[in-house]
Amino acid sequence: MMPKLMKMDLLYMLGSIMFGEKVLAYMSGAMIHAGMSVAFALAHVGLYQAFDFDTNLAVWGRVLGNRRNDYGHDAGDAPAN
Repeated sequence: MMPKLMKMDLLYMLGSIMFGEKVLAYMSGAMIHAGMSVAFALAHVGLYQAFDFDTNLAVWGRVLGNRRNDYGHDAGDAPAN
């Protein structure tokens, strides 16, 4: 979608905090948007590491619900032939 067709121009809004020129505002807004996604990913990984979620994935699967595949088995099970 082109920025002129959007109702809210997020990249320009983020970039106009630092720059008044439209091209610089778009470029800096894109960099801020990309940087925040990286920061969110690092925070997400940090929480998983801090609370040791990776060793308890089976428990979290039972707590949050198990997905079943097309064969009616749990996602980790091999289908019976």
